[in-house]
Amino acid sequence: VYKGKLQDGKMVAIKQIDTDGLSNDQILNIKGEIDTMKTLSHSHIVSYLGTLEVPHQICIFLEYCDRGSL
Repeated sequence: VYKGKLQDGKMVAIKQIDTDGLSNDQILNIKGEIDTMKTLSHSHIVSYLGTLEVPHQICIFLEYCDRGSL
């Protein structure tokens, strides 16, 4: 997981998933989990902000939580 900054200055966590070597079923499972994250809304769960798919990689953008690891 990487720390990033959006153009508006907002800090985000970026999870990068390398899709090389994954089966189509595994990629579909990842996309299903992303769909689930989109629906979650709770003060104790980091917020889903978006996804970027590029060749060989899926990047998931999440709310950034400072003050150590979760």
